[in-house]
Amino acid sequence: MKIDSTQSLAIDPNQLQQITANMSDTDGLQKAAEQFEAIFLQLVLNSMHSASDVMAGESGLLNSREMKHFRGMHDAQLAQYMAGSQQLGLAEHIVRQLGEGLSEVENKFKQWAEPVALSHQGPAFTQSLHAPTDALKSDS
Repeated sequence: MKIDSTQSLAIDPNQLQQITANMSDTDGLQKAAEQFEAIFLQLVLNSMHSASDVMAGESGLLNSREMKHFRGMHDAQLAQYMAGSQQLGLAEHIVRQLGEGLSEVENKFKQWAEPVALSHQGPAFTQSLHAPTDALKSDS
């Protein structure tokens, strides 16, 4: 398998920042769908390996704790590669289904160029906090 240097690593802490920073909604949806597909494929590979581990028993050649750890790392990278090659089509279907609603939903907070709260003080802020004592005496 040839390793493509443009493909991201399976364990990359910057992936969330890449999805949310300076991307349009459709680009962010595409990246999130690819990540979902990679996680799904990793779960499928893990389930496949745990089924084969049960069949091999405790005395299997590749059944050590270390081998399971490195096989899990390999599965994560393989799942990331498979999701990036877009051959399964799960990410495409997610984008197609969820992308229809993106054009209908508009973010009203992006339209505000000025702060929502008023910066000047209204009459409620300039009134005295103490009630006149005459008004209190007449009530009792």
